[in-house]
Amino acid sequence: PFFGNMGVSYAGNEKSLTFSSGFIYVNLVSNNGSLIIGLKNNLVKFFALNNFGTRQSKGFGSFSISKIDNTKQDFPFDLFNYNFSIPSNGNQDLDDFQNLFKKNEWFNKSIRSGLNEIRGRENYPKLYFKSLLFEYVNKKLKKQWDKKTIKKHFLETRQESECEKYEDDIVCNAVKQINQKELEFIDYRDLLGLSSKEKWGNDFTLTKTEAKFNNTTLKWEKITNNPDMVRFMSPIRFKIIKSDNNFQIFIHFDLSSLKAIEDTVLWIENDAEGFPLLIPNDFDYDAFFDYIINKVEINDRFIINGDHKDFSMMKNTIIGIFNQLKNNLSL
Repeated sequence: PFFGNMGVSYAGNEKSLTFSSGFIYVNLVSNNGSLIIGLKNNLVKFFALNNFGTRQSKGFGSFSISKIDNTKQDFPFDLFNYNFSIPSNGNQDLDDFQNLFKKNEWFNKSIRSGLNEIRGRENYPKLYFKSLLFEYVNKKLKKQWDKKTIKKHFLETRQESECEKYEDDIVCNAVKQINQKELEFIDYRDLLGLSSKEKWGNDFTLTKTEAKFNNTTLKWEKITNNPDMVRFMSPIRFKIIKSDNNFQIFIHFDLSSLKAIEDTVLWIENDAEGFPLLIPNDFDYDAFFDYIINKVEINDRFIINGDHKDFSMMKNTIIGIFNQLKNNLSL
């Protein structure tokens, strides 16, 4: 499926989703023969490592080269260190693709934000799965999770009540960021894609813009003439290849999206009050994946209160994906 803007001829320039049920044929035309040869030599790799259109980091707009000049082209599996599959109903219909992207999104959420799902109206069945990035930052890197830093600054009273309720050292020992040139605490979640605006529950919102250091006041401050932080995609990219009975999903890290924000300090703001958080430039994505695949017991991270059919499907899907990732690494 391809998802993207449909152009100025469409009212409001809406985004639209479209499917290709067969091959797409492309002719390369140029008077420069060397250019054509160069393109043909690199097309397989280029299409394998890139998606197109909107939501490409989530796997939309995934195309691969089948043939060049009627010569079959093999998919370059060796470019990817991680892969898993999701079963297909074989019809390549809307239900098939909805199931694919729903399950892939569960996996993606398990990595970055975690899952906090509520179903129904009676007794409110709940599923909770703590972010694996949080697990890595806290247990492996032994650093303070950025949400704790944010809460310490804006929601300290709420954080203190959570400390009393849960008696959790991670909550109770959170330290406030000091606005000085060398910053102690880091923004980790946005390494998996920047969300420039966030809403926590019904009563708390955040905006993120770029900060600069003022050599006069010796403090970081918001860049007022550049209020909008440029969004960037998660460097974790999903390449989806359809086969008869399943969708194969290959993962690679496209770090080019991070170049624009290397050594960037974000200004985290709520109601005109803010503080700085640094985006690190030395985060090791392979080390992160190695940790969550090989060192974390995924089954133990689910907290489920009440019964709902979605919850068993979520749990089985996420556990199954991590089992595949681990087994495929050993092949």
